[in-house]
Amino acid sequence: TLGVMTRGAAMQQVVNLGGFCPSSVTKKVDYLVIGGQGFRNFVSGHKSSKIKRAETLAANGNPIGIIDEGDFLELLAD
Repeated sequence: TLGVMTRGAAMQQVVNLGGFCPSSVTKKVDYLVIGGQGFRNFVSGHKSSKIKRAETLAANGNPIGIIDEGDFLELLAD
């Protein structure tokens, strides 16, 4: 859950900038955005299935960043 916008609004902003937002983590994903409580859980070691999938892809040489909402908003602003 993001703090400043809905997931749908965030996805639409990415699409408006030429990106795509699949519902699952695949090799084509560049960033996995984790909002609020999810990011705090991630930092403390609790990982969702999407985070585990992103880490597996990264370990296998697929560049994927796991970022928080603040970093996501900075990317949108650039």
